Amino acid sequence: MPTEPTEPTSPKRRRVHMDYETFSAAPLGGKTGVGAHRYARDPSTEILLIGLAVGDARPVVWVNPEICENPNPEDQEIAEGILAGLCDPNVVIFAHNAPFEVAITRALFAKATDYPSPQPHQFRCTQAMARRAGLPPALEDVGS
Repeated sequence: MPTEPTEPTSPKRRRVHMDYETFSAAPLGGKTGVGAHRYARDPSTEILLIGLAVGDARPVVWVNPEICENPNPEDQEIAEGILAGLCDPNVVIFAHNAPFEVAITRALFAKATDYPSPQPHQFRCTQAMARRAGLPPALEDVGS
């Protein structure tokens, strides 16, 4: 019988912070742009970089090898290890504006990284957490 998932703060859960940098010919948001899901599924959209940090560890950047070589091969190796483990159900992924990260993950993660995609229920949105706490939703504002 499956057990109930533990809370994100539980020692059994591993916290990973994630942020995508992407490129697309599709304009994102605004009055004339498209939404996150259409943007993610546009044929021109690709993942350029993925910023990652496990818990309070030093952040590393995964660079898409189809685009260029990572200037820091050690970071690439660490990032590859993190990416390979994201589909573990005990991993909770924190992202600012997580619906965007979920859309990109569903459309492009496996293709770009060659690893299985984490599931949408693993994501937690720090923008929503900020709003719930009465803080400004923009990353640069909530950070200060």
